[in-house]
Amino acid sequence: MLNGEDLTRLPIPELRRRRRRIQTVFQDPYASLNPRMQIGEAIGEVLSVHGLVPRRQISSRVKELLDIVGITPTFGHRYPSDFSGGQRQRICIARALAAEPDVLVADEAVSSLDVSIRAQILNLLLDLRDRLGLSMVFIGHDLFVVGFVADFIAVMLGGQIIEVLPKTTNLAGAAHPYTQELLAAAPTVGESPTDVVQIRQAGGVEEPPTVSCPYWQRCPIRSDERCGREYPPLRALTAGHLVASFCELPNGPTPVRHRMRTPTEVAKTTFGDANP
Repeated sequence: MLNGEDLTRLPIPELRRRRRRIQTVFQDPYASLNPRMQIGEAIGEVLSVHGLVPRRQISSRVKELLDIVGITPTFGHRYPSDFSGGQRQRICIARALAAEPDVLVADEAVSSLDVSIRAQILNLLLDLRDRLGLSMVFIGHDLFVVGFVADFIAVMLGGQIIEVLPKTTNLAGAAHPYTQELLAAAPTVGESPTDVVQIRQAGGVEEPPTVSCPYWQRCPIRSDERCGREYPPLRALTAGHLVASFCELPNGPTPVRHRMRTPTEVAKTTFGDANP
């Protein structure tokens, strides 16, 4: 669904026109760019294909997009190999913005970058979201980073959503044991991984079945025989907080060993007081 419109029911020509409004920033910025194309050509190609600006204005629009993402506008004649990983990701963001999308899908957009560079890219994405009025789907495996960016967090396992957390619910309030496992496994500077090992030893690592709860074979709290026969529906714990479970969930907050830190705080923890 996009703006209330079911895209799967559109005829092919209409669907192609709608695709421009959904753009993706991928995990590996180097693999996302043609190494034989200058970055200005790569961004300008989007403008030309979709006819977004007159041909004579493509060059100036490319410079404007590069400036928006923090790349020197005169660098449009350079190739992807001339830039660092963080700069290449900025270029990929500029190329996505060239299509003037309504929705930006960031698919593990910072996981391949150094910690300090992650902070820069995350802050850039948040700034662009607010400045341009973008909707954003941020896909990631680090719940603390996702929680910093997202208004709602949907935790998935085996292709199924097992918990939905709104921004107003602290991650320490996560109720599903799989979400708790993800939180305990989050990298933390100077702490022992003992708790993570204990959680993982609670069950095996079998491939989740497709007709039951995807976590039931290694769930430490399973108590309902339906878990192995059918998928539990999402039920509301509080407003906006949904959990897929037949079992009685433990009371009290998740034993998270550290609060959610901003990317800037993560960078300072690793690199000192240098401004990322």
